[in-house]
Amino acid sequence: MASPRNNGILIVDDQRDIADLVKILLEREGYNAYAFYDPFMALDHFRENFKNFALVIADVRMPGMSGIELVSKIKEIEQETIAILISAFERDTVEKEIKRCNVEIAEIFQKPILLKKLRLCVDEHIKKTGIERGRGN
Repeated sequence: MASPRNNGILIVDDQRDIADLVKILLEREGYNAYAFYDPFMALDHFRENFKNFALVIADVRMPGMSGIELVSKIKEIEQETIAILISAFERDTVEKEIKRCNVEIAEIFQKPILLKKLRLCVDEHIKKTGIERGRGN
């Protein structure tokens, strides 16, 4: 049984414009979205507040730690966290790395991101958790 969580979404991308755009989009849809540009800072924040997050959206390629490594570390803290990756790499390349790292990823989006599809994907996965939008701390 999943632990009780809020509907927070952690967005991690070293490209600030992408992270901020996704954050704004999800906030407009009623989600509690938090954007980080550094995977280490995002991991620290998650570690301290993991019960507030249902989902993480991470870029695959970031300085110091890949999105796949970040998701792996997040899932060590809270296995039930849903993970979505965004990448400029070919899907096959990303899937091979995911398999190599043995980490569960719900979805992979290639850049440029179609925001409507990303929003629908987030909606679908959050709905499966039974968590409502806008549910505060």
